[in-house]
Amino acid sequence: MEAHHIDPFITSLNNNFSNVIILCPNHHRIIHAYNPIFRLKTKDFLYPNGYKEGLQLNLHL
Repeated sequence: MEAHHIDPFITSLNNNFSNVIILCPNHHRIIHAYNPIFRLKTKDFLYPNGYKEGLQLNLHL
């Protein structure tokens, strides 16, 4: 598992948990390669080609 900043840390300097999402290494690389928009309201990623990928949430503490 890897942590990914939703708003890039280098520009936002936001290191709060609300700006971090945990991804598998494969999806983390995809996110960096294609730069989709994360939509918090619908909890999905919208890619430049129109593809939408929803999150599978695990609510364990």
